[in-house]
Amino acid sequence: MMKLTDYVIDFLTKRGVYHGFILQGGAVAHLIDSGERNRNFTVVPMQHEQAAAMAADAYAKLSDSGFGLAMSTSGPGATNLITGIACSYYDSISTIFVTGNVASFRQSDRIGVRQYGFQETNITEMCRPITKYSVRISSPHMIRYELEKALYLAKEGRPGPVLIDIPDDFQREILNVDILPAYEIEEPVYDKFENITNEIAQLLPLIKTAQRPVFVFGAGLRLAGIEQKAVDLAKKLNMPFLYTWALKGICDWSEPLCAGTFGTNSPRYGNFTIQNADLIISIGSRLDTHATGKLDLFAREAKLVVVDIDRSELDKFEPLGKTADYLFCADAELFTDALDKAVTESETVVCCDAWLEQIVQWKQNYQPKLDQATSQIDPYQFFKQLSQYTNQYRLFTLDTGSGLAYFMANYYESKGQRAITAFNNTPMGYSLPAAIGAAFATGMKETIICISGDGGLQINIQELATLAYHQLPIKIIVVNNAGHTMIKQTQDDWLGSNYYGSSTEYGLPLLKFKPIASAYGINAVVLEKDCDIKAALTELLSGNAPCLMDVLIDHTVRIDPMIKWGRPLEDSSPILSREELELNMYVPVMGIPERICGGDESTGS
Repeated sequence: MMKLTDYVIDFLTKRGVYHGFILQGGAVAHLIDSGERNRNFTVVPMQHEQAAAMAADAYAKLSDSGFGLAMSTSGPGATNLITGIACSYYDSISTIFVTGNVASFRQSDRIGVRQYGFQETNITEMCRPITKYSVRISSPHMIRYELEKALYLAKEGRPGPVLIDIPDDFQREILNVDILPAYEIEEPVYDKFENITNEIAQLLPLIKTAQRPVFVFGAGLRLAGIEQKAVDLAKKLNMPFLYTWALKGICDWSEPLCAGTFGTNSPRYGNFTIQNADLIISIGSRLDTHATGKLDLFAREAKLVVVDIDRSELDKFEPLGKTADYLFCADAELFTDALDKAVTESETVVCCDAWLEQIVQWKQNYQPKLDQATSQIDPYQFFKQLSQYTNQYRLFTLDTGSGLAYFMANYYESKGQRAITAFNNTPMGYSLPAAIGAAFATGMKETIICISGDGGLQINIQELATLAYHQLPIKIIVVNNAGHTMIKQTQDDWLGSNYYGSSTEYGLPLLKFKPIASAYGINAVVLEKDCDIKAALTELLSGNAPCLMDVLIDHTVRIDPMIKWGRPLEDSSPILSREELELNMYVPVMGIPERICGGDESTGS
């Protein structure tokens, strides 16, 4: 016999979930009490449910089980989880969310009113579009069935979050666990495409004859755990590869076959590579708008092969007006193994030495740099120096915004390093709670580099209290450019540089983060001059205690390169002369689109 909440915690620990990120509340008190009483489980109180959800998301990305857990009370506690749930859904992360709810006999759907029980909210219906499975327990005796079903669905096919809502009266039930009904695993809901030998064979002539081929490696490789397999396949073929942001650290930046990343905020060398390719084999990337820019201008003369486990991601190309030549609805590992076998048997090797030399030349010639004078920190140089001083550290958590863009374009990664952020939902405020989740997932044995902006840190700044309480080995770097720079850049392009809501002139604070950190009991350092970067990083990284560095950047500095509306990926800002662009293009250069507002842009270099 076992109390239901004791059973839930025991069930989760047996599946490798040893931490739960929580904010206490009346409808979740029994769950948290059971967690505290279980010697194999640690309850981690956060200061906000959104932060708890984000910590669980990052934890899932790093834990051995592949699961993360957040628990909250009913009503506002449950709704505060939603942003973090969406992060897990759009990044395909197997996070478990358990919410308490009002007692079953106080639920409004029984009597047809808007709300009956105190702090009652129908969280399961709210979260159905952003979960793989969302259920309110209908009977305490269904708890085993629903837990088994939820955890199975969280991993089956394309992963994603699940939510289990447990009424308060059910939580207190004493159960005979030996007679609880189990979940019988159903057939997979995706096409495993197990017989792909013939289909793979059709690709070999394309690979053999390609002059400018490239692999695109996406986050699906990490979900399948085959990053090294993919790199080994590229080396066997002597074929270059690009990666999406989620795979930064798949190899050393200096790897000759690595063309870096690509997309709307990526360096020119990666975008030149993808746009000039004549064959693209994309594995585990959904090729979203951030990667492709304007889809009809993406990889205009390339044969396109796309491998994805989600059929809907493949079916989207035709209605969007893009031709994909070969579509494989398959598990990334299954496809990679089959292609590797076919390549071995056929002794296929790509003969594209001139193409590889061109990519290396682009990497040398088109490093992002600051094109204006500044009396404060040059962010491009800062992140390049950061890569020198932190190459021994494995984990970086990042917020959306300029810090993320600077890091992805200017940090020279070493193999095995990993950048963790909410790549697709991309909320401000993610990096600090994610760093906390990462610290617990790694047993607090690794230093975590947490990169945030002055705007992003504000969203979940209360978690400095969590950081200080546990004395986690987290080093925070605040990219402080006195406002929301990426929004300002949009306002520059479209709204006449009217910085409403994005600048200190219009309501945003000009914060000094050193005294704020001190108020939470965290040491801090301020970096104002490029000549002090080495000393400041040395101070930040010394010891295991948490520390914060406030990096002051001129608020007028913008993020380059950047694709502006209507331009193809190869034509990023600052705009190159047409002569220089043509020298770097194997395919015809596109005409310059007219601006919707503000007139044409200069074509000068």
